[in-house]
Amino acid sequence: STQSTGTMMELNTTTEHLSHKFPYAHGVAYFWNLLTVFAFWKIASQLQSFICSRLEAAEVEATVARFLSRVVQWALVSVAAITCLSTIGINTTTLSALITAVGVSIGFAFKGSLSHLAAGVMLLIFEPFKVGDFVSINGHQGTIFEIDLFVTRLDTPDNQRIVVPNNAIFGTPIKNYSHHKLQRLDIDINVAVDVEIDETHSLLEEAISGIESNGAPEVALIGLTDDVTNWQVRVWAERKNIKKVKEQVISAVKKKLDSQKIKSLKKIFVQMPGENWKG
Repeated sequence: STQSTGTMMELNTTTEHLSHKFPYAHGVAYFWNLLTVFAFWKIASQLQSFICSRLEAAEVEATVARFLSRVVQWALVSVAAITCLSTIGINTTTLSALITAVGVSIGFAFKGSLSHLAAGVMLLIFEPFKVGDFVSINGHQGTIFEIDLFVTRLDTPDNQRIVVPNNAIFGTPIKNYSHHKLQRLDIDINVAVDVEIDETHSLLEEAISGIESNGAPEVALIGLTDDVTNWQVRVWAERKNIKKVKEQVISAVKKKLDSQKIKSLKKIFVQMPGENWKG
């Protein structure tokens, strides 16, 4: 027992002597730990690219794929960094508490941005619209150009770019005109009140009988005043063809009314899906 105690004292003395004699030993440990973190960073970057490509191949929204893959990347790097710090004697419990406190402070400072981020993630998950859809959001109409984690960008019909914060989108009604393949085109026509209702109805039906419509066209009497009768012609068309169908309907109605010497008292009003057009 006395011999064992003496041996341990000699080993401790030798270790202290080597530590003083070779002070660079701690530097070598730090270097290896930094090298380990760098290696984990490279591995995590490669893994991030792999996960992102696999998610996109599985038809996951590109922004969601990038976001999830980066979460994995930073999680791996964070674990590697904390592990390396603990091996060189740093109290990671205190460090974790400090990081948590800093995170809470940053969260309060950037709570608006974080709400946009959360709304952006929800938009990407639930997909109320996608890139290329024509929508009406927060009082703006346009075609979705890009869905980012913080903002959504859309282009208006007159080629203006609008940037809307995601938090302002997720909490409001969203009208997506491109969700369904077929759209209904409503055309309001005002005819003099002294023209027979049955005659006008027949003329409008004849006018649109030759129009290619995805579904039976409709003619409806929607109103009556002292001066005019209010008619509405309704036709169905695919979104990509709706402007062409609009022109065909207006032309056919105008020619038919002119052939019978019936004048429209006001301009023909056309209600396009998502847009107002007058002809």
